[in-house]
Amino acid sequence: MKRVNISIDESLHKKVHEDNLNLSALVREKLEDFYSESKITVSVTQEIHELYNKAMALTGGSDEELSPYISEAIIKYLANKKEDLNKEIDELLKKHL
Repeated sequence: MKRVNISIDESLHKKVHEDNLNLSALVREKLEDFYSESKITVSVTQEIHELYNKAMALTGGSDEELSPYISEAIIKYLANKKEDLNKEIDELLKKHL
């Protein structure tokens, strides 16, 4: 491993220290996720974040086990977006044809 220095905001450093987190491991994990071909990072509401953490803690499940459900959600999202876009396109065509 290569040792490097990084700069972070003081408030983040305080949180990491208060939570007894290993900063090196956190940074390494984030970099591995960033460069991974099979991992994604999604920003969610605090409520969804808490739900995810509770579900994983209760079930001992993994992200891989969630993959089919995430896939279903993405497909549903795309279907809804397609429906919305088709409506907008139809309305636009009616105005201009």
